[in-house]
Amino acid sequence: MSNISGCNCGTVRPDGQSDVRSIWMTEEPKSCVLKSGRIGDEELFRDILTVRNATDDRWPDQRTSVDYHSDHYCMYVDNLPVGSLGVTRALDGEIFMAEYCPPRLLEEFHDSLVSAYRFRIKKEYRRSSTLIPGISLSRQIVREAWREQISKGAGIDVINIEKSYARLYEAMGYVLCDGSAYTDPVLGTESCIMFLPVDPNRESFISDIIKESDFHIPIERVMKCLTRTSVYVANS
Repeated sequence: MSNISGCNCGTVRPDGQSDVRSIWMTEEPKSCVLKSGRIGDEELFRDILTVRNATDDRWPDQRTSVDYHSDHYCMYVDNLPVGSLGVTRALDGEIFMAEYCPPRLLEEFHDSLVSAYRFRIKKEYRRSSTLIPGISLSRQIVREAWREQISKGAGIDVINIEKSYARLYEAMGYVLCDGSAYTDPVLGTESCIMFLPVDPNRESFISDIIKESDFHIPIERVMKCLTRTSVYVANS
C-alpha cells in the first residue's frame, strides 16, 4: 500500500483554481486513488456528478451553489469514480444549508469552520466492501479530506444530515446541536445539524490526525457558543 497523504501534487492556475491532486492511493488489492480539486477541474467534477447521480436520485439537480467555492474529493477504483465528498470553508463562501446552522456558530468560528456535504459512495463500496478487502473507502475519503482541511486551518466541521444517521455520526465523534432539527426542503426528511471540533482531548475517528495539528478548538468553547445562541434566540 502506498499512502501519500498530504502530497500537494498540483499547481495553482492563474484563475485561482487548483489542479487535481492525488492525496491517497493504494495499489493492492486494487488500484484506489483519492483525488482532490475544485469545480474548475472539469473531469474531476464530472466524475463527482456521476457518483451523485448513481447514489441518490432524490435531488432534482445534483449541483449546488456551494460547489463553486468548495473543495471536491473523488475516490477512484481502477480509474472508475465510486465515491465523492464536498467540503466548503466558510472563508470561501456560504456553506451548504447555511440557513439551518446556528448563526452564532457561523460567526464565532468563521475563520476555521468547514462544512462537509453530499458525501456519496456507491453501495458496493460502502464500509468494509468485499471488493476492497481490508480497506474502508468511506472512512478513507472522510479521513483524508479531514487531513487536508486541517492542514488548511480547519478547526470545526459543521454538517447537515438526516436524523436517521445521527447515531452513526455520534460514533464517529460528531455532536448533535440541540434544537437544530428541521425538515429538508427538498427531500422532506427529518434532518439536523452536527459538529466535530478539532479537539485532541476527545475520541473520534480522526483523533490521530487531530493530534498532529497545532490548532485546536475545545468542545467546551463550542458548547458555550451554542448556549449563547440559545439565549440569543430566546430573547430575540
